[in-house]
Amino acid sequence: MALHVECPGCLTPYALSEEQRGQPYRCATCLNVFVVEAAAEEAPRVVQPVEAVAAEAPKMIQLIDEEPYVAMPVDPKTLSPGRAAGKGPGASRKPTGKKKLGGERVALLVTALIAVLMVGGAAAAIGYRVWLDPGKKQTQNTGKTVVQVPRPRGVVVQPVAQRIGLDCDVQEVQEVYFSDQATRQAVVVRASPNGARWMDRYDLAAGKRLSSLNVIAWAAVFRMSLSPSGTRFAYEDNRGDVVIVSAQDGGVAARWRPYVPNRIAAPGDLPLEHALARIDFITEDRLLTVNQAGGMDLWTVPGLQPVYHVAGKPGREFSDPRVGLGLSLDRKTLAIFNGDGFELRDTATGGLQRETVRPEKLDKVVSAGGVAFSPDGKSLAAVLTIQRWGKESELVLAGWEVATGRFIGDIAVAKGQIIPSRSQLIWWGPNQVVARDGTPKEWLAVAWPGGRQVRPLEAGYWQKNGLIVPNSPDGRLWFVAGTEDSTAAFLSMVGMPEMERPADGDRPGEKWWLTANGILK
Repeated sequence: MALHVECPGCLTPYALSEEQRGQPYRCATCLNVFVVEAAAEEAPRVVQPVEAVAAEAPKMIQLIDEEPYVAMPVDPKTLSPGRAAGKGPGASRKPTGKKKLGGERVALLVTALIAVLMVGGAAAAIGYRVWLDPGKKQTQNTGKTVVQVPRPRGVVVQPVAQRIGLDCDVQEVQEVYFSDQATRQAVVVRASPNGARWMDRYDLAAGKRLSSLNVIAWAAVFRMSLSPSGTRFAYEDNRGDVVIVSAQDGGVAARWRPYVPNRIAAPGDLPLEHALARIDFITEDRLLTVNQAGGMDLWTVPGLQPVYHVAGKPGREFSDPRVGLGLSLDRKTLAIFNGDGFELRDTATGGLQRETVRPEKLDKVVSAGGVAFSPDGKSLAAVLTIQRWGKESELVLAGWEVATGRFIGDIAVAKGQIIPSRSQLIWWGPNQVVARDGTPKEWLAVAWPGGRQVRPLEAGYWQKNGLIVPNSPDGRLWFVAGTEDSTAAFLSMVGMPEMERPADGDRPGEKWWLTANGILK
């Protein structure tokens, strides 16, 4: 029996299995983590059809018109001097024979007219944002002022280079994982309406689905990996075990828990070394696990024999696999936040290659958010929270040269740009970084190095859902979205537009909308 729940943060509905009751679950819309409990049943509401209301509208107008005037007794002491003298509406006023509409009657008349207009096709905007006319603001009954987003003009800035139809709706897609560039496969993780989670593997070259497997994956944080050649898929299940399956038929090759909580802590023991942070295939038969203290372990697959162990360090905490940790697209280098910058370690041996340089201008680095290597592996970018002496903490996008650890530069995130401190980063080609801006579907493209803001992005067309997916080996921007008039999901890829046609015009701060047909504005 399906368990119907709602995210307490954004009220997105989910139909989950009964086994997930009491378990933490991450909302795919707002990333809020909540405990699965059945939503309270509402009392049935009786809603009168609009057509029935409209049919009664002429009668309502007639009743208003025929209502007789009734003089109500009024105490003159409660009136102002003017009204007591008969200059305003009060008991001393006499009927004139003319029919006038009071405030309540006008309201009733307006209600009737609105009902007629609704039958004529008036539509309400639906979604977690307010989508009305451009350049205005509206205060909802919550008391919060929200910016109204203008409808795109439909100008195609850049058509999609490739798109693959997925057998699901956009809102069902939760994550996408890629193989290497030679294999060109992708796994789409989706949650069906009944709460089951599926792994659909696609051939990107042929544009077709290769296999579909049901996975009992951990819902709060996604820790998954597709092997470079696309033959194996690893994920953390709902019991905290790491499961390795065949991507072709779902056969289980291995299941174990690499980090087991230590009930009796030994001197010098780090509790976070016993909790999993992320998993990554670095070759077809080697799986890398990273614990939440930043320690690394490499395992053979399917034998699960340890290859090496790198101990974690005190003061480090990596609960989210995409925050403070980053893997190069060739899977050869792992970046680990060390408090000042990053350790760059060889994934095959665990050896320290180098540490990035922290320039004095950054004063104190408080924490790191998203981390991403450029497609060619030469640059590293990260979102940092820094503390300058005598000033409030601020967010910066910082970058380093991977070969030397040399600091390339940084750009402060301007006030008004809501890039969270744990924002995810994605490279878009060799010279663009895309940072998540607030909700999962809103992003900001920044030229790098240099830090010039290119454009705010939104995955999905106006009023529709969408998802920008992590770095792919080809360095192109991949995303999941529907078309302008449909929510059927497509896995699409687009290159960075070299130049917008001047004839298209532009609006200050105008968004690019990522759709299955291309980038629109």
